[in-house]
Amino acid sequence: MSNSANDQTKFTVDAAYEAVAPDDFAAMIEVDRYGSRSDAFDKIISATHDHFWDPMDTRYIDFSAPFDMEKEFLFDPEQNFELRTAIGPDIARLAALRSTPEQHLQLQALVDQLQQQTEWVERDRASLAFWRVMVTASENIAYQLAFNSMQVAWQQVQSALAPALAGELQDIAGYKRLVRAVARHNPEAARKAAQALVEQGSHSVIELIERMRAMGSP
Repeated sequence: MSNSANDQTKFTVDAAYEAVAPDDFAAMIEVDRYGSRSDAFDKIISATHDHFWDPMDTRYIDFSAPFDMEKEFLFDPEQNFELRTAIGPDIARLAALRSTPEQHLQLQALVDQLQQQTEWVERDRASLAFWRVMVTASENIAYQLAFNSMQVAWQQVQSALAPALAGELQDIAGYKRLVRAVARHNPEAARKAAQALVEQGSHSVIELIERMRAMGSP
């Protein structure tokens, strides 16, 4: 067995490392403890910019580079719909497992609202609100962040591409099947209903984007 006194010599002793017992809350908030500062970390802190990404470093992002918001995409619309097709069914699956009765009512109300709209952009906005409730019900933060990114990117082309979603936006029966599956907490039925719904819209939009590119559009 090693000698404990010898073992202690292997450690660096500095006031910065002095700690109190993890269950001694009174000692943790003792004012005098915080009056004594160590310079042990000054060298590391002063070199922070050498260890971490500098957002002003043009090697990463050059904010002076021109970017035309009217002609250049923040996010490739085709990739946007590929992501939508991939995660939509799983969002529905999770929503069926985790959603609340209040969210079921919200989904049904949004389907009714979608059905009442006559303009494609307004229908699409109702659909986005529907999926916002779905992704919130999924309780998956990663999916919520992805949805936020997709929505921001979609708003850039919504007025031009929303009509391509006509088949999906008119499929009220498909939306209602999805709501029923979620309300009945049937994850597999919800996944299939969502897949059938988003695939028809995504395929139509991707086909339109490819035709536009073939004609020279961005």
